Amino acid sequence: MSWKKTEGLMNTIKHYASFPATGVSLRQMAQFGEKPSTGTLFRASQFLAEELPIRLAHRVQELDELPDGLNEMPSVRKVHDWSSQLSRDPISAKKCENGS
Repeated sequence: MSWKKTEGLMNTIKHYASFPATGVSLRQMAQFGEKPSTGTLFRASQFLAEELPIRLAHRVQELDELPDGLNEMPSVRKVHDWSSQLSRDPISAKKCENGS
């Protein structure tokens, strides 16, 4: 089955790509996961809901901007399409309103 990107999705990806990704160090990840609780898991889900669309959008944009026709290679197009498809879910998903 073939997948085709829509202009609306690509505009949304361009919008999210305009935001900088939030840097997270290995130390921060280790400290965050030391004592998992409902609160920390909820904060992690909120962070991912906000950060994942931005990071996926950056990957799609970077693949589009590859030089010398590399962005037209079938393998690169496949990864580009996968990233575009994956970006639909976190972008369209509703954020949790509370921790319950």
